[in-house]
Amino acid sequence: MSFSIQVNAGVNQDLILSETIPQQLSAYGFFKDMTNQIPAENVHPYSLSNPLFSDYSDKLRFVYIPEGKKLGYEKDKVFLFPVGSILIKTFAYLNTNGSLNPQLLETRLLIHANSGWKTISYIWNKEQTDAKRTIAGATIPTSFVNSEGEIVDVRYRAPNQNQCKECHQVNKAITPIGPKARNMNKLV
Repeated sequence: MSFSIQVNAGVNQDLILSETIPQQLSAYGFFKDMTNQIPAENVHPYSLSNPLFSDYSDKLRFVYIPEGKKLGYEKDKVFLFPVGSILIKTFAYLNTNGSLNPQLLETRLLIHANSGWKTISYIWNKEQTDAKRTIAGATIPTSFVNSEGEIVDVRYRAPNQNQCKECHQVNKAITPIGPKARNMNKLV
């Protein structure tokens, strides 16, 4: 990206565990550089072996685990994340060939609160400096460069908060679905 926005250098753990949901993604402190998605200390990028297709968008995934806490592991199951953990996923068209600027579209959070997992979504502003909380979702007109080098105009649809349950609800509870050892086991 052509510019960067610096934010605080650390994750706001008190905010994560509070009932307050900030209107701006930057309030959490997940990124040292919001625009370029440079994670703060203790926020770690990860990827899946077989990511789901999402309208040709790129997905930038991060995980935050509170200091001093550890993941649990059970074979063939989602990792057991301690309370205070957050899975962060930004959907974007990175347009790496340079004919279009990259565009951050939305960032979805799965927060492991004291009461269980909760979902929160944020839509990025046009300036690409921060993202604002959304409950109703959004349709974002944008363009991306396909594998043939052609510019494709699309209407990217960010789901509303209730739609998160369509994939993330198991036995009437919200849960992560991707971070399992088998989905992250790959050669690098």
